[in-house]
Amino acid sequence: MTPAISVIMPAKDRPDAVENALRSLRGQSLAKEAYEVLLVDDGSSPPLAELLPNDLINDVHLVRLEPNQGPAAARNAALRQAKGRITVLVNSDGILHEDSLRLHLQHHPEDAPPKSVMGRFDWLEEQQTGFVRLLQQTGALFPYDSLPHLEPLSPRSFWTGNLSLPTAELRRVGGFDETFRHAIWEDVELGHRLDQAGIPLIFDSAIKCGHDHPFNLEAHIRRCWKMGYYWAQFSEKHGADTLPLMGQPTLATHSVGDEMVRGLLHSRLKCDLHIATLSQLEDAQEPAEGATLDERFVVALEMVTTFETMRGVVSYAFGLPAGAIQAHLQLDAGTCLVQFSAEYEPDLMADWAEQKPADTTLLWATPAIALPDDAAVPGVTLVAIPASVNSSDIWRPVLSGTDADVIVLLNGTSPPSSAVLNTLKRMLMISPVFGAVGYEQGQSTPRIGLLETPPDQALTMTTRHVLSADKPGHGSFVKRLEAQGLKTVQLR
Repeated sequence: MTPAISVIMPAKDRPDAVENALRSLRGQSLAKEAYEVLLVDDGSSPPLAELLPNDLINDVHLVRLEPNQGPAAARNAALRQAKGRITVLVNSDGILHEDSLRLHLQHHPEDAPPKSVMGRFDWLEEQQTGFVRLLQQTGALFPYDSLPHLEPLSPRSFWTGNLSLPTAELRRVGGFDETFRHAIWEDVELGHRLDQAGIPLIFDSAIKCGHDHPFNLEAHIRRCWKMGYYWAQFSEKHGADTLPLMGQPTLATHSVGDEMVRGLLHSRLKCDLHIATLSQLEDAQEPAEGATLDERFVVALEMVTTFETMRGVVSYAFGLPAGAIQAHLQLDAGTCLVQFSAEYEPDLMADWAEQKPADTTLLWATPAIALPDDAAVPGVTLVAIPASVNSSDIWRPVLSGTDADVIVLLNGTSPPSSAVLNTLKRMLMISPVFGAVGYEQGQSTPRIGLLETPPDQALTMTTRHVLSADKPGHGSFVKRLEAQGLKTVQLR
């Protein structure tokens, strides 16, 4: 017997959640022969087949992808093998109500015009932290409570955690666009093409699915990066006016990226304060029934969401890969202060070693010919620059002396304070388009503001990755960064 429904579920890791999701499918009120389940193991390590109970997957069609290819590709792999007239798209962390498949099927009689039907996908009670409750109350992620029941919706609401549509129509529009690599906007993009093909989307709040996924402020911020990135990609593919980028009918051009970079610089410190406000909700107690939303948290959520989404747009505008922001932020191997000196000055080095912040290391680079054989200063890593080193390789001996990810190029009479370094690091980590961030020394803390040219006495912070790619000897460090397409920012 050919099944009426093909349930497509992409999954990566989290075998416990996948097991719960499969058990909810086992418990459906719809007859077992009326549906098939296609579970796509998208590069889990170890494979899910090794972790899930045999009695739970013996009647599941298991598709294995290696390596991980993303949810769009995973769903397409299952779609190619689906036998059902109707496809139900669910997440691997979804706990379907026992009547959900039956209700989905009722919406798709064989002689009815095609449509997409979305049900609810609400966090399970045990996953509802104070922050998750704020997201639900504000509708910041999935505003189900504000969606009209059984009326046509914008494809902006095409979310595939609990959604059904005719398999033939899904294939007719080409399935999911696999260039939308992560689990965001790949569903909205498909919804837009279905809408253009005349297939409406409706919402039935009676079709329920629990969301078995822990979610916190850090996860929301990462989601916002991807939101901005793929929103920009969507706009480039379908036009600036289709679903306007952050409310503006524009494309993520270099000029838009430049404008957003300036906005990010001026908002970074305020955003940090808003993040600190929201972090109070991580372990907050559930508010009393009927309690009103604290406006502080609502404002903070809006500001942080906007700021972090802009970061994703900027990455797309400058042609960076989707994971660039997250990779850029993994600067957790420490900070090294680097000073170049033409002479061996042990007293000055020792003085700097005493003054430097405790959470940094100090590296002093000096020509080998200027260093005595017994050169040694407590608290200082001495690096001898051989005369044979080409100017284009000047950073190689320096980087060999430290494992730090964050490198501070010193130019002054004393090391910077922890407060200054923390401010610079927050700015440097705004976007991977920043090759270096610095400020004019002589102030206790830098103020936010862009200078056209770097000051003569500047403290510059960069990354190990940037220095590894640098080729000294061809103009200033700043000019070389700009030649690579990287931005340098001087705070004042």
